[in-house]
Amino acid sequence: VEPATLHILCRTMEAATDLLQVAITCGFRESGISLSSSQKIMVAVRTTSNSMEAPLVHRCTLLATEAHLTHLVEEGNRRLRSNLATLDRFEQALLHGERSLGSSSQRQAQDGAAGSALI
Repeated sequence: VEPATLHILCRTMEAATDLLQVAITCGFRESGISLSSSQKIMVAVRTTSNSMEAPLVHRCTLLATEAHLTHLVEEGNRRLRSNLATLDRFEQALLHGERSLGSSSQRQAQDGAAGSALI
């Protein structure tokens, strides 16, 4: 299970800082701000809290029993639901303006890249 990662290009450092606070509050604990050499301000919204890895095969030999595979699928589904709930909290926080996103106050314009937005 891979948790969601969003990269959001921000117009100002103030907007980036506000967006980062919303992301962290909603459960994206490993989020941060990156500054490029061209002065672009990017917020990476991410967390690893619901990731899941488990070896299942080694040298063409199945390592897990059917019961273990069933457990892994159930746990993976639980973590996926948790990831979706975290994304939903983040979306609702942005839509309802729980924090002002700098002076732009929630202006968004798609910059054409998948998974990216300009705030």
